[in-house]
Amino acid sequence: MIHPHLRMRHLRVFLETARLGSLSAAAETLHVSQPAASKTVRELEDILNAQLFDRSGRRLALTRAGKIFQQYAGTALADLERGQRLLSDLPQRQRKLAVGVLPTAATGLFPDAAARFRETHAQARNVPRNRVFKDDALMELASTKPRSLKDLGR
Repeated sequence: MIHPHLRMRHLRVFLETARLGSLSAAAETLHVSQPAASKTVRELEDILNAQLFDRSGRRLALTRAGKIFQQYAGTALADLERGQRLLSDLPQRQRKLAVGVLPTAATGLFPDAAARFRETHAQARNVPRNRVFKDDALMELASTKPRSLKDLGR
């Protein structure tokens, strides 16, 4: 189970520090301060309960634990970035618009509105679903194209 305090910033700072062998260089590359990068590495070492870098020389060198963690953290981060890139390349999520129309609007008003919508949203797909009217009077109204409510006998 992943530790609840482990964050992406821990992985990024660790991997960049391991790549460059320097906290200062990693901090500069990641646009954070050197003290912030150092604190992040210490936090990660506390979370993992392992020393990841040998700090005895001028450059930071990975310990055995650091080398093991680098392999898995690098793979995990690369996989996450790849997944994010794949999702961003997909077409935008399809949205569904369902319209309920009274018979009076279904024959006159709605077709014009739908045509204008289609002109401004060319990528939209039309999936008509016809509903059966149970009332003969409604069926008759739906089959004619009234020009106004007056034409409906009202």
